[in-house]
Amino acid sequence: MFQIKWDHKKLIAKCNNTIEKVDLLVLLSEKIENESPTYAFELSQKSHVLASQENYEEGIAKALYGMGRSSWIMGNLEEAASYLLDSLALIQTLEMVEYEVKALNVLGNINLYLQIYDQALAYYLKALKIAEYIDSTYMKAKLYNNIGEIYKELHDYETALQYYTQSLEIHEALGPESSKSIPLSNIGCTYWALEKYDLAKSYHEKVLILNQGSHDKMGEAYSLHQLGRVCHSVNKDDQALPFFQKSLSIFRETDDKFHEIDVLIDLHTLLLESQHYNEALAHLNRALKLAEETKTRAVIAKVCSHSVTAYEHIGNDEMTLYYYKKLHDAERQTNHYELEQRLKSIITQIKADETSQENEVYRLMNLELNKRANELEKKQSELYESYHNVKVISEVGQSITSTLDLDKVFHRVYENINSLMDAAVFGIGLYNEEKKIINYKFYMEEGVKGPGFSTSLNNKSSWAAWSLRNRKEVIVNDVEKQYPLYVKKRLQIVGTQMESIIYYPLIVEEKIVGVLTVQSKKKNAYTQYTLDTIKALGSYISIAINNAQNSQKLATEIQMRKEAQQALEAVNNKLMKLSELDGLTGIPNRRTFDEYFDFRWTKAQQEYSPLSLLFIDIDHFKEYNDFYGHIDGDEVIRQVATALEDAVQREGDFVARYGGDEFVAILPNTGSQGALQVAEVIQQNIQNLRIQHKHSQTANYITASIGIASITPNRMLTKEALIKISDEALYKAKEKGRHRIESIAL
Repeated sequence: MFQIKWDHKKLIAKCNNTIEKVDLLVLLSEKIENESPTYAFELSQKSHVLASQENYEEGIAKALYGMGRSSWIMGNLEEAASYLLDSLALIQTLEMVEYEVKALNVLGNINLYLQIYDQALAYYLKALKIAEYIDSTYMKAKLYNNIGEIYKELHDYETALQYYTQSLEIHEALGPESSKSIPLSNIGCTYWALEKYDLAKSYHEKVLILNQGSHDKMGEAYSLHQLGRVCHSVNKDDQALPFFQKSLSIFRETDDKFHEIDVLIDLHTLLLESQHYNEALAHLNRALKLAEETKTRAVIAKVCSHSVTAYEHIGNDEMTLYYYKKLHDAERQTNHYELEQRLKSIITQIKADETSQENEVYRLMNLELNKRANELEKKQSELYESYHNVKVISEVGQSITSTLDLDKVFHRVYENINSLMDAAVFGIGLYNEEKKIINYKFYMEEGVKGPGFSTSLNNKSSWAAWSLRNRKEVIVNDVEKQYPLYVKKRLQIVGTQMESIIYYPLIVEEKIVGVLTVQSKKKNAYTQYTLDTIKALGSYISIAINNAQNSQKLATEIQMRKEAQQALEAVNNKLMKLSELDGLTGIPNRRTFDEYFDFRWTKAQQEYSPLSLLFIDIDHFKEYNDFYGHIDGDEVIRQVATALEDAVQREGDFVARYGGDEFVAILPNTGSQGALQVAEVIQQNIQNLRIQHKHSQTANYITASIGIASITPNRMLTKEALIKISDEALYKAKEKGRHRIESIAL
């Protein structure tokens, strides 16, 4: 780039005057824009300063156009639109028709990026009309291609291919080879959308060679991106990844934010599918940052939508909700910006018509002056009415897309509908896709809210059902004559019979969310303008309903997950408790004893307090099991455990099953004398059970031997030593004939 700038500097130095410099700067800007739009903008900006100093209007117009085009390529759409509209006004005044075609084309491109397709088409068609008039074959080829882009975005691929083919045929007739790379590339993209991946690949490979041969860096990057998409679609991610990475590198080098965002989104998708979550999210964050830099609401919304999906996929509810709210705000701002653009367009038309009116009145002073003036005045009045209506729609749209309360949405729309059209009836039905039912939650007739009702999507006598089945609006100005076109028979479901009706399907991203209806008692109450108003209003209502339903769905899912988490925690707590208790007796087990003994030993050391440990063993239990069986043996274990719990009842005292027929008791703050008293109670409780044991060599009923060890812990003795001493005491009791208590004090 340094060498290019140096060469340009030498060329500019050779210019004889300022006007020559301006014209050269404009030319250099056009040539370098695809390689470095940032530098192209600098050149156009410099030419604008010089042209303004010389009051060189043609140069000013060209410079503004160059600044607008460079800004568009860099993704600064609002700035681009501002420069281009200023340029267009001057271009039209100076009758620079070739530049008028160019400016209209780029304005169409901006609206295409903003997804304002009707406005984009209007700009393209106006440019095409002028291009045909001045026989600009090259611009006709570009415009055919761009009109094809609109149809591709609207998924009408057959029509899109027709326009791309027209563009390609003109480019092939004109030459050079590189000029046909854009329609070829778009044909490849269309085949990719149609899932004809082999065809798509062959077109993109051809375009890549053309772009590399002409040193078109942006074109090369675009081709690499599309080849990456094709590879990813056929599960060849190892090939897709380098295509994406190389494309991304070039787009960053050329500062093409929009295409960089597209590549980042595709990279995130690939990485998300391969479970490289951190990398995938990093690419999305970069895409969102770029989108916010461009201030393009539609692109911000697109990135947020992918973020919602990504975080939902990895189970992060908090971030899912965060990006869902950002998506909601971006969609609301997108619709607001679209209406702002429409308002600007109407204001521009009003001003143009005011000027036209003045000129027309002057020219026709003596030729039907009054008639022409009245016609122009009527047209101006219609434009002001149009301005008012769009403003109302904008305000209503902002209001309803900023709330998630459907009742507020319905009432806000109804409050304003009659200022826009005759609406004796106004209703909104919500579509339940699972049940195939249209539920009218809000239905107003002559200011009175009617009861809710519903109808099936398969109802052949329902206007609303026809509208949703066919995804088309219904506009009828004489119901009696026109109803056979839509319904089998004319039924009166609710209220008074209406003569003019409109039904409009509410659709968001191919998903049907409901239907909107307005109805009048008068015939011929509605026009195409009324339908256009309903469409504008319907887009806001669709988003508001979708946002509310998605929010409710997300809230429900989060609540369900919380409840599931709580249930899981309860089960875990139960399992934890069960893991601490002996399954047969219900008293603490060996594991719990170990933990509690460790705690009591440490505490006794810290407080220098006595601690006693009792080991209890059922006498001749093996013989009992052998003679009476394991079922009765288990019952003995349970009853002995209960007898132990009854004897050891002080706060802090502890009894556990140590294993088999052996039990253990911990007596904090208890010396050998106190421990002996507790042991005697234990022995008496077991004796009182009077469980018969004919095969005992000690007594003819169940008895127990008990070993006691008592100590005031110090650092010289370990808790394991106390266990060993207690066990030795138990051994002594058994050795001396069982059914005894032996104690060792330290």
